[in-house]
Amino acid sequence: MVNVPNYYQVQMGFLWSAHFSPSRLDLNYLTFSGFVYTTVQSIILSLLYLRFHWHALRCALFETDISVLLFKILDDPIMPANLPAEAKRKWAEVSAAKNPSEKLRLMEEFLSLVPKHKGTAKLCAQVKKQMAILRREIEESKRRKAARGGLRFFIEKEGAAQVVILGLTNVGKSSLLTALTNAKAEVSPTPYTTREPIPGMLNYEDIQFQLVEAPALMEGASEGKAWGLQTLALARNADGLILMVDLTQNPVEQLSTLLEELEKTRILVSKPKARVEIERKYMSAGLRIIVFGKLLDCTFKDVEELLK
Repeated sequence: MVNVPNYYQVQMGFLWSAHFSPSRLDLNYLTFSGFVYTTVQSIILSLLYLRFHWHALRCALFETDISVLLFKILDDPIMPANLPAEAKRKWAEVSAAKNPSEKLRLMEEFLSLVPKHKGTAKLCAQVKKQMAILRREIEESKRRKAARGGLRFFIEKEGAAQVVILGLTNVGKSSLLTALTNAKAEVSPTPYTTREPIPGMLNYEDIQFQLVEAPALMEGASEGKAWGLQTLALARNADGLILMVDLTQNPVEQLSTLLEELEKTRILVSKPKARVEIERKYMSAGLRIIVFGKLLDCTFKDVEELLK
């Protein structure tokens, strides 16, 4: 079903009303007018239909998200006449951009140049809607790229817990797995030798833990670089993580890179600090403080001042 833009509906409405003036209410003429109106409407709808399917064909050929083409065809924002010239030039750059990420960045710059008032509210809403569509397209593109490799990254859990070994390349993950388990991981000085996760069982007394060596992480893994998204998904599904660093190669920077990539995908290795919000609903009744336990490095007065 093709959604006809408003301006086509207005034009067809004028055509219909023009043929129904009170002085010309002839039955034959009404029949002819209705035929003309129906014919013109069908032609316009057919043109829009063909135009939509031509863009859909291009979409299929070049693997472009069809939702992006929909707003290009039917939901192009109308620029207010009093829009600053700099903003208009920026929108021209948006229209010319082909890369979704570049287009999204230019849209953000465009919004920063648009004055915020009632006259531009609709324009801003339309642009934000298009930005949301672009973000979905970018995320979908990342997921498609992550699934193309065909590598087996899902490891079925065994034993008491699954623990994934994470680290940058050449930090000794394969050596650790071989030393602690019965797995035969390839130990090599060549970077990125491990391309698929390798499981092994660690026996501790009468308990078995499953250790899984994950392919090396790198800067940009959380953005879809190489197999980064699959490795991070493996880490998210695990019961525990071992973060490995090479003490001879700037270990602080290595650990910082690992933590940053994990945090970007909302994988936290430490418990976040709790956030307390105080709602002052009954200010007239005063503030009553009850302390359970022992105060450390502060007094009751300090607590009272903090909560006021």
